[in-house]
Amino acid sequence: MPKEKKEARPISKRNFISLETKIKILDQLKNNERIADISRHLNLNESSIRTIRQAEDKIRDSVVSGSSVLAKVTARPRATIMEKMEQALTVWVEDITTKRLPIDKNIIKQSALKIFDCLKENSELSADDTSHKFVASNGWFEKF
Repeated sequence: MPKEKKEARPISKRNFISLETKIKILDQLKNNERIADISRHLNLNESSIRTIRQAEDKIRDSVVSGSSVLAKVTARPRATIMEKMEQALTVWVEDITTKRLPIDKNIIKQSALKIFDCLKENSELSADDTSHKFVASNGWFEKF
């Protein structure tokens, strides 16, 4: 007997939910709107809404620490220490370029590591931030 071919499952695409949308969802939940109503309105699974509710502290901290709320690619909250490090690094890079000093990728990556270590030692961080590891990789640099 020949084997029957199984029908291929339709490949579902992962939906990225911006931080702006997540904040709106959290605000709706605070106003006692039902999860089912929110999910129907936004065309999301109820489990996605529950997951967002569970990560409320991280999401709100990420927005407070400076993540661009409107960024389309910012779907996940990032560690606060990373946000602070990148803000400080941006200021440093702008200062170096206004002084017309030479700068390259390796110098920026080394400075990012120094700023990260300094922030980790000197600030009061949450448990997530103190355990966060940072490697100034090429991938990180390209996204920065």
